[in-house]
Amino acid sequence: MISFHLPPKAANAAVSGHPATGFSRPRPLPEGAFFRALAKPITLTDSTSSLVRSKEVHLMIVEIRTYRTKPGRRADFVDLFEKRAGPTQVSLGMKLIGPLLDLENPDAFVWLRSFPSLEERDRLKEAFYEGALWKNELEVLVMPLLEDYSVVLSEASPRCFVGPLGSRRGL
Repeated sequence: MISFHLPPKAANAAVSGHPATGFSRPRPLPEGAFFRALAKPITLTDSTSSLVRSKEVHLMIVEIRTYRTKPGRRADFVDLFEKRAGPTQVSLGMKLIGPLLDLENPDAFVWLRSFPSLEERDRLKEAFYEGALWKNELEVLVMPLLEDYSVVLSEASPRCFVGPLGSRRGL
């Protein structure tokens, strides 16, 4: 289960149905700030009074993956993910953010994996999960560490903000 913690104004607005106030930013985020590095508006063009994607725009498929490890095993799983599974997926062409460690549950974390299309998702996942590293090494190490996991498959909206994180593993 994913829990959301909203500032009081946002929580009141969500409950009352009124628009939230107080979220405007008086000045731009500083250079190098996480969300400034992440946020890059997708360019849309207007054609015959309707919004269409320009040639530069590529919407993406994003998996929001929530994992719960067996008690006390998160660090072991994260170590395998960061050293072996994550870099291998990136080398195949997947884009990752994470792992993002749950602050309230010491056995849970979230990570995001993106693909340019559903077809590429199928192709890249097959390359990873049918590959020698997963089949011969990682599967037997990783799966016993997991209690359960869930995946939300989503598509970025046409106005979604996405850009490079400036790190080796960013979306």
